[in-house]
Amino acid sequence: MPSAYHAVGNALRHTLEQRVRAAHAPEQSELAAHFQAAGRRIDYDRYAEVFTVSYLLANYWKVAHALHRASPEPRASVVDLGGGSGAATWAALAWLASSEDAVAEPEVRLIDRSAAQLELARELSRAVAAALPRLRPRIFMRQADVSDSLDAPEDSLILLSHVLTENQRRIGDLLTAAAVTSANGELLVVERHDDRVWGRISVAARGLDRSHEIEELEVEQNALMILPFAGGRTGRLRTGWMLLSRPKYPAVARIVARYFHAWRAKDPSLLADVFATDAQYFFDPLASPLSGLSAIAEYWTQKVVPQNQLKISLHAVDLEAESAKISWTARFVREGVETTVCGAMSLEVDSRIERVTALRERYQTQRRPVIPT
Repeated sequence: MPSAYHAVGNALRHTLEQRVRAAHAPEQSELAAHFQAAGRRIDYDRYAEVFTVSYLLANYWKVAHALHRASPEPRASVVDLGGGSGAATWAALAWLASSEDAVAEPEVRLIDRSAAQLELARELSRAVAAALPRLRPRIFMRQADVSDSLDAPEDSLILLSHVLTENQRRIGDLLTAAAVTSANGELLVVERHDDRVWGRISVAARGLDRSHEIEELEVEQNALMILPFAGGRTGRLRTGWMLLSRPKYPAVARIVARYFHAWRAKDPSLLADVFATDAQYFFDPLASPLSGLSAIAEYWTQKVVPQNQLKISLHAVDLEAESAKISWTARFVREGVETTVCGAMSLEVDSRIERVTALRERYQTQRRPVIPT
């Protein structure tokens, strides 16, 4: 392994050793019991420190070895979904620091729902930065659910490390959203090698029409756990990883990504990068279509811009050479009404100019008044 990985690993270890305390012993036992109980949701704010001290180094080395083995193309943007205190993020920075082709100032986005884990990530980021003086990453941390308003540059490397096992019912949605967001990039999935979740991951990955291969990996690293009562586990650690490559139809994938980026941004001005000037927009099977970019932008100004607290989940994406089919759910508040819209759309695309020439959508809407708290 290149020296950058060891420099980051040592920096993480030194920082975490400052947080070892006797109170971690019972918390570590409670946390281990949570992992053994299928379906139980872990309170990562409560167990943030003991989880990080117990498992971050092991997860760091898993992702580090997977990146070293996969050798994806260096990216200017890395997104760590459900990254907790940043194990995969720090491995990605070590990977970039080891690459001759990496940019000097990569953008890294770490997204997690736990405020306590993100606070630990901020502390660890300073140690990692000191260990990689030639790399000047721009690190952005955001507290959010992994599937809410996912957005990133089209050519990002998206990391899903030990997050799909905890979100088994949403594996297809999460992989689809990540694949659409990173339309021109790649996805790295890392989970425990013996998790039954790999069957579901494989099925979802095949539906994305990206080449991939699941591989088991043995990581040899001393003292992966630094808690005194944990015994400082040594020897080999097995993990599984999968890299999803670029899509088969990148032009169409980019158009889909731009459409949902414009929607999440609620910005009609971005539609010029999505629709052809004479595009048709079929929003109602009983009405005439909107015709032309100006009419579509005006429709968005009336219908999309007022959508507050907007959250979009993607469920399935089917790409062809000149078309795409997408199913989705959107939730938002407009004029004091909570609205859930479940829809499906088809896009006709001119891949030469990377613009949508026709959009057809069907949807069902549920509304309920917002109840003041």
